[in-house]
Amino acid sequence: MTSYRQELEKYRDIDEDKILRELSAEELEQLDTELMEMDPENVLLPAGLRQRDQTHKSPTGPLDREALLQHLEKQALEAAERQDLVPFTGEKKGKPFVPKNPTREIPREEQITLEPELEEALAHATEAEMCDIAETAHNPGLSRVPSPRLDQDPQQTEAAPAQAPAGKCSRTFISFSDDETFERFFPKAKAPRLPVRELCPVTHKPAVYRDPITDIPYSNIRAFKIIREAYKKYITAHGLPSAAAASAALGAAAAPGPDPGPRPTRQKIVIKQSVPMS
Repeated sequence: MTSYRQELEKYRDIDEDKILRELSAEELEQLDTELMEMDPENVLLPAGLRQRDQTHKSPTGPLDREALLQHLEKQALEAAERQDLVPFTGEKKGKPFVPKNPTREIPREEQITLEPELEEALAHATEAEMCDIAETAHNPGLSRVPSPRLDQDPQQTEAAPAQAPAGKCSRTFISFSDDETFERFFPKAKAPRLPVRELCPVTHKPAVYRDPITDIPYSNIRAFKIIREAYKKYITAHGLPSAAAASAALGAAAAPGPDPGPRPTRQKIVIKQSVPMS
């Protein structure tokens, strides 16, 4: 029993060119068709590569694109339409929607009949007049007081003074001749001063806390430890503040009232942070 490897060794020394020379034209064409890897059902391939070109007809003449398009349009118009398997009857399924109470009858007691003069006035009223009427109807206790126009002489309006009825409201209109007079009576409010945002000298970020001993703002606990370490080194090198400054500070804190002398200035502490070399 020979193995598969021994079977393959028989075809090792075969002369392929000699076999191809002995094949006929039909056999070569059939072999070419079988060797081409084409899949008609593969939609990812272009249409020209899904199957082999089997057209052996010689061209009948030059391509005329306009004549070809006219022929295709004429053939499409003359071709009979395919009949539907189930003809369309135009039947509508379901019941049509009918709204409930399409027209509501207004009861007799809700019907309002106005005089012809009022109906004509409402028909020709402007939008501003309609808003005034609606506002007065919504607030029965509010009545409008006629005010003189700007182009009307105030002496004509004051010719017949009338007493204001009790329980009424009035409005007063104030006119200014120029903008300077208006700004003098109604000065603009000054913009509020925003607080200055202090930065932490260690992290250079906005400070959140302040050290009560050194009076230095800091942002986190790491910056606080660095500030206290620098303060300890400063005290070791320069010592505490002088006794006169300390007594003056204690006296100013104990005795309320006017300041007897100048306040002691705070000593400036310079903080240097070393960055480790990477």
